[in-house]
Amino acid sequence: MNPYLQKLLEITFHFFLNLYYQYKYPHLLHQNKHQLESSPLINIVVPIYKPKISWLKFCLDSIINQSYQNWQLILIDDYSNNPYISQLLESYSTNPKIKILLNSKNLNIVKATNRGLKKCHGDWVAFLDHDDYLWPNALLEAVHTINQNPHCKLIYTDQDKINESNHHFDPFLKSDFDFNLLRQTNYINHLTLIHRPTLKKLNYLREGTDLAQDWDLLLRATNILSPENIIHLPKILYSWRLSSTSTSSLEGMSRQQSVISKIQKKVLQYDLHTRKIKGNIKQSRYLGIWSINNQKTILPYQFYLQSLIRLHKQ
Repeated sequence: MNPYLQKLLEITFHFFLNLYYQYKYPHLLHQNKHQLESSPLINIVVPIYKPKISWLKFCLDSIINQSYQNWQLILIDDYSNNPYISQLLESYSTNPKIKILLNSKNLNIVKATNRGLKKCHGDWVAFLDHDDYLWPNALLEAVHTINQNPHCKLIYTDQDKINESNHHFDPFLKSDFDFNLLRQTNYINHLTLIHRPTLKKLNYLREGTDLAQDWDLLLRATNILSPENIIHLPKILYSWRLSSTSTSSLEGMSRQQSVISKIQKKVLQYDLHTRKIKGNIKQSRYLGIWSINNQKTILPYQFYLQSLIRLHKQ
């Protein structure tokens, strides 16, 4: 397809997706009530490094205000060295369900997160970035899915983004599990919950994959799980903070493009090695989308169109 036509389709579908989302968003806030046969403990692991104070508080309050309350929150301050962050964390420390770990030096995201993961109890672990937002019914819907699918080992939900004023936009309504699509791009992303025994079997996050550690974990998990173990929960339950420094923005990705591309290629090389496949890995002209052995890749406008169609059906 002509690149100019691709860009036109991308802009058009993106515009109408966000326009329609502003109409649909209030309807998506409705919370279902579920009768649960089992109520497993959900660990939420949040590595923290120099976030904006108000965003961190917004994030932590979104966990405390969950409609499902059998959770444990593990916060790892990766040496933010900020007295205001320390004061904020201290104010949450009286909650018995919140465990706070303070690193004496900056370990970076993989080592810091792994420190928190090793403090988890129970059967399930969820990952949350320090400035993101968990919808009030996120854990309840996840536990309901676990109840309905006792064979599941990994759950992922749909997501949107929030800007600096907490305005919701850019809904991403995902496909059900697609092994090959995951090897083009990390379309699973947020919110992800993984069965803790599976996480332990994978030996947690792999060192040396910082900035692509979540994609690497998903690739490794999907190599040992069967498709029926991987459940897509088709509801927007997670909001990814868009800021100039985060990888949720083109500006943030562009600033770190060479580093991110190098790490993403490395995790794809790890994946090919694990599967004993020889392949030529090539980055597409779109950040975060890759081709192996010249396979045809998905295009951004297709994600927007698919999200628009799925949003209309909700």
